[in-house]
Formats: sequence, C-alpha cells, structure tokens
Amino acid sequence: METLTQTELHNDLINHATCEQMLEILSSYFGVEKPKLTWSRKPLRNAYAHPYSNSITMSSAPTSKLKRADVLLHEFAHILTHKKYIEPVPTIDRYKIAERFDGCYGRVRVLSRVRDHGTEFRQTLLEVVKVWYGDADKYEWKWEYKSIAKWYTKRK
Repeated sequence: METLTQTELHNDLINHATCEQMLEILSSYFGVEKPKLTWSRKPLRNAYAHPYSNSITMSSAPTSKLKRADVLLHEFAHILTHKKYIEPVPTIDRYKIAERFDGCYGRVRVLSRVRDHGTEFRQTLLEVVKVWYGDADKYEWKWEYKSIAKWYTKRK
C-alpha cells in the first residue's frame, strides 16, 4: 500500500490535498469508490460521513482533539461500514436482517446503530486504522467517543 510520510500522517492540520490522497489510498485498498470530500467553515464537531451520497464533510475548524488524519479515518470507516453491512442487502430485506443486530430497537434505529458506532462500525474502524497505521495503537483512541475508546481498551 502506498503511504504518506510520517510528517503527513501525524500533522494535526494536514491539508486538503493530503486528505484527498488518504481517501484515494484507502478506497483503492478496500476496493470501494472514493468518497467525495467537502469542507465546511462551520465549527462542526469534526466531520460527518454521508454514506448514502458517498461523501464526507470535514470541518476547516475542528473542535475535538483528534488529529485530522484520525478524523478522516473515522469518517471513512462510516462509509466502509455502510458499504459492507447495509448496501449489499436489498432495501426490502434490510429491515428483516436488522433484527439480528439488535431486536429491541425500531427498524431505523437498528440500521443507524450499524452505520453509526455499533459493533460493526467499531470492527471496521479498527480494520481501517490497522491498514493505515500498521499498528492500531498509533490511532488516538483516547480522543474517540468514550464508548469506542472503552471498547478498544477492553479488547487489547
């Protein structure tokens, strides 16, 4: 896999071109269409993935302590989770299989758990992080959502 330099990987405010290059590399590795990357001047949490339109919106002014590269990995994992667990299932059957993920939630909520920060997302994020960094510990888990950071710490 093509890699970026260590400076590019660990720079907190990597530039737009580097983010595009990261998406090219990851998309190629996982065999998926590269998500469209847009930038917002609004003080977003950090970024948002839009799986149905295969796009990611990054904030030019992030508000968390996660490095921009890690934010992009997190959002790419959302896109990849959608492609792995939701897209392959015909629309009519998505609600039927949702019960196996968590039968106590409504149909829409179950699908969002798969797409958002549930088990499937966490496993996909870990896979993306390992592919990108080679070592999952290089990702700054301590700045992740608490439930994800706790999950990663427990599984070590």
